[in-house]
Amino acid sequence: YDELKEKVFEHYDNIKGIVHCAGVSKYGDIDDMTKEDFETVYKPKVMGAYNLEKLSNNLTLDYFILCSSISSGMGQVNHLSNKLSVYAAANGCLDSLALNSNNITSIRWGQWLDGGMGNDESILRYIKLGILPVNPKDAIDTMFLGLKSHESIMTICPLDVTKLKHTYFERIASTTRADVTIKSYTNKEIVSILYKVCNDLG
Repeated sequence: YDELKEKVFEHYDNIKGIVHCAGVSKYGDIDDMTKEDFETVYKPKVMGAYNLEKLSNNLTLDYFILCSSISSGMGQVNHLSNKLSVYAAANGCLDSLALNSNNITSIRWGQWLDGGMGNDESILRYIKLGILPVNPKDAIDTMFLGLKSHESIMTICPLDVTKLKHTYFERIASTTRADVTIKSYTNKEIVSILYKVCNDLG
């Protein structure tokens, strides 16, 4: 990290803020993914955030923003099953890092209009569920307003609550299985596991 830090600060002096925007979306359930698929999605988000956190330990920052996704809290729209999407899991790691830090904010973004990682098909799929696209100007204004609250996690995404109630949550209920046991972890345990995964991935 010393060599990397030297290269970073050689090009960027007096850093006051960090925004981590990396992301690769690859749809599919974990059971169907190869190790390469997993790393393609996981490394840019999780390893990127992990490295930036270590590199910025001694900096006094005005803000440190991790760009997460509503998939962290709501799952992938086209994979509402008992299996987690790797993309959603990677964003969940960003949220956990923020929760266990004093100066990091993780923003769970909805799908952006006129850009972003979504396409017309996925945006329409979300709209049918009641999860509306984010207008870029409104998103930025909301972000700056939200940062003043010093919350660890923010969600920026307009919702049609009535439609959401009768689509998304009903589908969640219909896919819940009584025979599935879910292990619960504390945030500190999640971060400990995250660091181990990052070290293993190298």
